[in-house]
Amino acid sequence: MTERKRRVEDVLEGMGRMVVPVADEPDAERDRIIEAVNLRLDSARRTARARLEKRWVVMAAAAMLCLSAGFAFAHYRDAQRAEATSAALDLFKRGDAIQTALNQTRTGSLEDGAQVKLAQNTEFTVSALTPGTDEIVLDRGRVDLTVPKLHSGHTLSVTTPDSTVTVRGTRFSVEVVIDGSRATTNVEVTQGSVWVRQGDARLVLEAGSHWSSRAPEPPMPAPAVAADRSVPPAAALEASAPVPSATPSAHPPETAVKTAAASGMGAPKAEATPPSAAESSTLAQENDLYAAASRAAREGNDALAVSTLSTLLSRYPSSPLVQNARVDRFRALSRSGRSAEAVAAARRYLADYPNGFARDEAKALVLQSLASP
Repeated sequence: MTERKRRVEDVLEGMGRMVVPVADEPDAERDRIIEAVNLRLDSARRTARARLEKRWVVMAAAAMLCLSAGFAFAHYRDAQRAEATSAALDLFKRGDAIQTALNQTRTGSLEDGAQVKLAQNTEFTVSALTPGTDEIVLDRGRVDLTVPKLHSGHTLSVTTPDSTVTVRGTRFSVEVVIDGSRATTNVEVTQGSVWVRQGDARLVLEAGSHWSSRAPEPPMPAPAVAADRSVPPAAALEASAPVPSATPSAHPPETAVKTAAASGMGAPKAEATPPSAAESSTLAQENDLYAAASRAAREGNDALAVSTLSTLLSRYPSSPLVQNARVDRFRALSRSGRSAEAVAAARRYLADYPNGFARDEAKALVLQSLASP
């Protein structure tokens, strides 16, 4: 026991002499502070992330709400506009007499679906002459019309104090200007074509053309030209122009027609009778053929233009487009180099229309052939 006790005492004595390291108090305190700050930062980051996610959810919900409200408002606004438009577009029925004052315009529609816009200081009446025919009597002012394609045989007419404008489907305007006791009718065609009747004359206006019933200024007298023995004078040419043979002609004399496709010459002095019901029923087909020929001529396809015009002349010999078709035909023949046929067509035109609007052009073509060797 004595030996064992001595060993224990030696161990305890050795342990008493050992140096135990003690942590520096400032460093420990710094570490605790850093750890506490990191814990707070982590907590703040988690809180901020949660708040941001919540904010995005709220913003997305608000955006969806605003979008839904916008769609609802747009739908409501369109419904209100449609209701206001339908209320503003009055239905002008047969027998209605409408007037607009100064600084007042009005829009409406006819029973056939035509849209009518009245300018200020306008007076007109809606009437009908026969079934399938609507008529607007315009006493003064201006109307702009958009007429949908009407059924076959149906027409819409605008009657003014000195003219009548007839359509089957187009966009155009008619204006009546009162100057003292005289009324002047102005017509402007935006789309399609219209028929204009002034007295016994019938005119056809195409898209982009303007027409006025005001009498044109008298032409200036042509300067005197020295006589040329090799070329017969115009009077002699008229007298000697060959008349078609005894075979019945497919192109009887018709009314003079003025269209936008005319060569820029003065308005023709037309003499004709008003169109019959049978003629009116084929207006669309006649206009389609003439428009096709004009389009072919503009595209440089004179052969197709000649063929289409020949079809129009043979199929509708009483059409008010006959004179214009014959003029366009001899022009197309001349441009395509078919000189003999062009001259023959020009001679027939002079025989049937000695006072036609293209008479000078036809004479020049014939005189040129006579002067050629």
